[in-house]
Amino acid sequence: QRIALARALAPEPKLLLLDEPFSGLDTNMRGEIREETLGVLKHNGIATVMVTHDPEEAMFMADRIKILGNNGRILQAGRPHDIYYHPQHEFVAKLFGLMNRFEGVVKGGHVEIPLGRLPAKGLDEGLKVEVLVRPEGIVLESNGGDGAPLQVVSTHLLGHDNIVRVTLTAGSVAPKERDIYVRIHHTFEPELSKKITGKIDPEYAFIFPIEEENGMAGNGNISASQPEAAE
Repeated sequence: QRIALARALAPEPKLLLLDEPFSGLDTNMRGEIREETLGVLKHNGIATVMVTHDPEEAMFMADRIKILGNNGRILQAGRPHDIYYHPQHEFVAKLFGLMNRFEGVVKGGHVEIPLGRLPAKGLDEGLKVEVLVRPEGIVLESNGGDGAPLQVVSTHLLGHDNIVRVTLTAGSVAPKERDIYVRIHHTFEPELSKKITGKIDPEYAFIFPIEEENGMAGNGNISASQPEAAE
């Protein structure tokens, strides 16, 4: 990959196309070469279009990202921050890892789910919707609180974070028992079987109309462009 990159840069191109440039590398080597490549491209001011199926790679490399769905249709284009925090399509939201999914109905401009009440601006009254919540968007409280009642099922250390699986107990806030996944900082590691409460941080929750057949379901192609001159 280093030799291939050097050959590609030798003619001093104004525009460079990279197609899955880091595939086939182990995790450590991929991170190292990715960092080197980005540094060279930035230093030389080479506008680059990179195709990748790895959302994290696109977020790392790009100034702007385009998400392609079926038939090459662009589902969303924008800066990495906007793609992650303001997805305009359910497929885009689901690209970036595990999501907790709930269903609800718009009533009075809001959607009520077991973990809380969320604003549903711009959505019609009575519309059936799905609510996608990132694991880091659920706040756990060990000393009670006004959140939904939960019970810890398992916890797994992932470096600086823990992935905690909790059960939402059937009762007043949920029609049936279900599992929820939460990402929390490692300084808080709840005990197994411990009863806690949880609620949603709206910044990590996304609401989309439920469609029986979604013709725009994506295939995972991501076009990452860098630097901004590429646009």
